[in-house]
Amino acid sequence: MVAGPVLNDYFPPPMTPRSFRLRCTSLLPLAALLASTACNLQGTGDPPGEGEIYFPAALALSPDDRFLYVVNSNFDRRFSHGSLQSFELEKLGEVVDKQCSGKKAGISCEIDPQEALHSEVLIDSLGRGMAVAEDGKRIYIPTQASGALTYVNVSGNGKLECGGHRTCSAAYMRGLDKDESGGVSDGKKTPTFESTRRLVLPADPVAITSMPLQDLPGSNAGADAGDAVIVAHRNGTLSLFVNDGEGRPSLAHVLSGLYIGITGLAFDPESGLLHLTFQYAGDTVSLKTMQRVGLSVVSKSLTQKLSSGKSRTFDSYLTSYLFAAGQTAFYGVDTGPDTWAVAFDATTNPDEVLVLSRRPDALLQLYMAPDGLSADVRNIVEVGNGAARMVTGTIMGPEGPRNVAAVSCITERRVFVIDVESGDVLSIVPGFSGPFVMALDGSHARLYVADFRSSTVRILDIEPVLRRESARVVATLGHLRQVDELK
Repeated sequence: MVAGPVLNDYFPPPMTPRSFRLRCTSLLPLAALLASTACNLQGTGDPPGEGEIYFPAALALSPDDRFLYVVNSNFDRRFSHGSLQSFELEKLGEVVDKQCSGKKAGISCEIDPQEALHSEVLIDSLGRGMAVAEDGKRIYIPTQASGALTYVNVSGNGKLECGGHRTCSAAYMRGLDKDESGGVSDGKKTPTFESTRRLVLPADPVAITSMPLQDLPGSNAGADAGDAVIVAHRNGTLSLFVNDGEGRPSLAHVLSGLYIGITGLAFDPESGLLHLTFQYAGDTVSLKTMQRVGLSVVSKSLTQKLSSGKSRTFDSYLTSYLFAAGQTAFYGVDTGPDTWAVAFDATTNPDEVLVLSRRPDALLQLYMAPDGLSADVRNIVEVGNGAARMVTGTIMGPEGPRNVAAVSCITERRVFVIDVESGDVLSIVPGFSGPFVMALDGSHARLYVADFRSSTVRILDIEPVLRRESARVVATLGHLRQVDELK
């Protein structure tokens, strides 16, 4: 499971064309600076060029560590689409070693993305995160422009496939069912079970995660049942997608009534629950807290009536649902919410959880109580202003494996590398324009950082931290497109 939340503070929320125009000059910091171009709601420009990195909004590695995936948001709508790209890590590493070694290494050493590009497809603009299936065969991306969940299949040779020659077809965009009959055949067209509960996919996705249905507590799903995909929305709702009878992710349930301002979510395999971080919960919440959400897997035999008059019956998990499962309150830290990411299984202690906070700007190391209702702070690791995202992983050193966390601080424009066992800050890397989402390649001790403001992906060598030396940027994937107002 790989999850990729997105830039809540800087992406504008989805709006109708009228409200988009009215609010365009009052958006949050980065969006306001780009208002003159971001208000082009239609995005009617030409398609982006092959390998174009343009406002990258999500990064992830394939489960076998063969590929780096990049979602380009096309934030200012200069092009007609955003994109999903895969870069072969072995080839990318060879290019970095050849072009950016020795004195050439550094943030100014630019690599042409086409030299390592393996596959690419065009998707709707404003991709808002990414989840890669555990088996590596599918990638899920929620997009703000269309309000859909786009899924892309990954072939055995790593090629990205979503229906079209280069652009994903509408069949791979889910949650947009407009069948007013609610999936019941009207005799004129084949019903679609995606809307059997007459669900409407909420707007403004902000985070996404996925896990195999068969791995969930109490599940009787088989290995071929596919994934549970959960999308979080800023207005305090979660959407659950599961596979229909055709193996397509379909909207199964929408849970509302959660705290607004969701910033991230993660699945805890120990408890079988989702945990949500958020910016704001209203005046009724004074403690730092995470909300917990459970998932019940329910299989039901469904009969689909086809337009030909024939019917077919299949087992479906479209009757599965999400449910609120309480909260985890933090003790020993400043009151109030404003948390941005959570990670489980980041240390050797199964009871420890990492939470990224902005009040204070810190990585919180917490011990979870057995019932999950409270967590005590073990350590507070201070980071820079504007803590945005966190990624965890293991790098191999001469003394054995070392668990680390990388934290991006978009306001301070630095990345912190932290030993999650000791809480020591191993390195602070400056020089970014707008560091945000990251991906950690532990086997090669490299950290990939989406530098949103410059429309590039920075490549960091973090192996030196094992020798108590500083991590450093060794290369830049893409060509600098610094936005003047953000310099």
